[in-house]
Amino acid sequence: MLIRRAAGKAFLDMLGVFAEFETNLRKERQAEGIAAARARGVDKRRKSIIDAMTVRKLRYREKLGPADIARRRGIGHASVDRVLGKKAA
Repeated sequence: MLIRRAAGKAFLDMLGVFAEFETNLRKERQAEGIAAARARGVDKRRKSIIDAMTVRKLRYREKLGPADIARRRGIGHASVDRVLGKKAA
């Protein structure tokens, strides 16, 4: 009985190693593809909806708090904190 348990555990461990190896290979291939696309001038990254200058203007010129800025701009409070250089809670 002990041999089956040990053999079964070893088999599952090997499957886990192979799965992790395949995941790492996939990540490497993806990174290489992204680098090649950027070298060709293709950029598929999401466009930012946060205008840092507007957020700073609302904060320092109009004296609005982060929650008010987030509501007015339609963005998250953490995004405002990130723009202003504060740690998001």
